[in-house]
Amino acid sequence: MHTPRQVKSVTIQINDLFEFEGQPVPAQRPDNALVEAMTRRQFEFLRQPLQIEIGESTVTVSFSEESLNTQDEAGRLAERAAKRAGEGTNKVVVQVGPLGQPLLSEASLPAVGLNRVAEGLSVM
Repeated sequence: MHTPRQVKSVTIQINDLFEFEGQPVPAQRPDNALVEAMTRRQFEFLRQPLQIEIGESTVTVSFSEESLNTQDEAGRLAERAAKRAGEGTNKVVVQVGPLGQPLLSEASLPAVGLNRVAEGLSVM
């Protein structure tokens, strides 16, 4: 059974794009081409293609979420990897984060503490 993909959106402040890269926030609003390039670079881990809407002070990134079947399979594989890591079979546990990005942890670390989202992001 094929489940349709849902579209998710993330909205951030344009200034946050600079702060995420450790750059000073510009005094004037940067042009749209630079904002789009920075957004694509910083959110390349999301499912492609990205839909980017640039406002006066914010950027909204829309992307298709994996189907429920694919998410279920990823969860099943992560559980299996965690079990094997606990048995000493695997050295690293791979999890899928809240925005679809892979999270890695040593097998001995609790996986719960690794689910972090960068400040300033709001998922709708």
